Amino acid sequence: MKRILMLTGLHVWSLGSKKGASSFYQTLKGYSDHGYEVDLITCNRMDGLDIREVSDHHWNQKTLRKLGHIPKIGYIFRFLMWFAFQVYAVCVGLRLARRRRPTVLYAYEIAGVPVALLLGKLFGLPVVSRFQGTIMKPLMTSVGWRLRYWDHWLGLRARANLVIMANDGTQGDLVLDALGVPRNTVRFWLNGVDVHPVQRSLQELAVLRQRLGISSDTLVLLAVSRLVAWKRVERIIFALPEVIRDVPEARLVIVGDGEARVGYERLVRKLNIGDHVLFTGAVPQSDVAEYMAIADIFVSLYDLSNVGNPLLESMALGKCIVTLNNGGTGSIVTHDANGVLIEPDALDRLPATVVALLLDSGRRLRLGRAAQEYARNSFWNWADRMNREIAEVERLSGGLDNG
Repeated sequence: MKRILMLTGLHVWSLGSKKGASSFYQTLKGYSDHGYEVDLITCNRMDGLDIREVSDHHWNQKTLRKLGHIPKIGYIFRFLMWFAFQVYAVCVGLRLARRRRPTVLYAYEIAGVPVALLLGKLFGLPVVSRFQGTIMKPLMTSVGWRLRYWDHWLGLRARANLVIMANDGTQGDLVLDALGVPRNTVRFWLNGVDVHPVQRSLQELAVLRQRLGISSDTLVLLAVSRLVAWKRVERIIFALPEVIRDVPEARLVIVGDGEARVGYERLVRKLNIGDHVLFTGAVPQSDVAEYMAIADIFVSLYDLSNVGNPLLESMALGKCIVTLNNGGTGSIVTHDANGVLIEPDALDRLPATVVALLLDSGRRLRLGRAAQEYARNSFWNWADRMNREIAEVERLSGGLDNG
């Protein structure tokens, strides 16, 4: 039996059972589908973990996590949370590795890397590190960044046998280069995109809109993300008063949840645009495609990059994209070819850009079709993405069966 010991500080689903980012879940499912038994060590809840071949070993650090948000002293508790996880993961990892020797050790994100490397040395096992992207590219020019972001520095610079960095536009390949990680160990890949476009009739779309509480003549702007500060959903909220002045039938639908939601709702009330904004909260991943199906424009205005799975999925569904030309976004979206790019220093043009697109259905259709064609030719589905990864892992481990 092939076994993998995985260590991470992340939730399986970032916003609750079947809700939020799916990359971690798809990774677990991919290994399970390839006949691996997975021992998963983490410090977070395991909502929606319905994969029989995955055995979770978790200690929910709920109290430390809350204390980590206290202004000025929260960093102390964040360090304690990191340190406590290292101790817990070493103890559990030693027990599991002795009892059920794994084929490979797998660190999913930065918190799991130190323990994976230690266990790898103790048991003579290969180590894989996997990153969903990184916040570090714009921060590495600041004074003392290694001290301030010590956990990122420790995790990203580590010499694992295989380093998988998601090509999410945050330019993680350049970060790894700057940290001296050998290029021959790095795989810089897009995430998989599991969206199966369904051509819906106008009648079907009308029924779907009715079920979601959106009238048939509404022009829908859609934002999909975890509601945190750096994803900057307030940018489209601020633009909305100018948009509805020229296009009164426009409505903004915000799918997702997070700590920034209360502030966004307060901003909507302050701007007196409550009738034009719908907060859905976190919804099951399977329902996100329905909101995308009725959208006229998908908007993504993150600070670091915009090549997250929501943007990739909206392209696969043939949506017209409006996004910022930052990070590696321009490597996926080409202005006025398969989407619309706005320069970060030209955000004052956002309202006019959105209005022009809402009033030009032909242009929206052209851009959406081009986005879908690009996705069809350039994106992997999750099965293909995991096939590629597991082929690399099995070459690394020599295809051993440790049964």
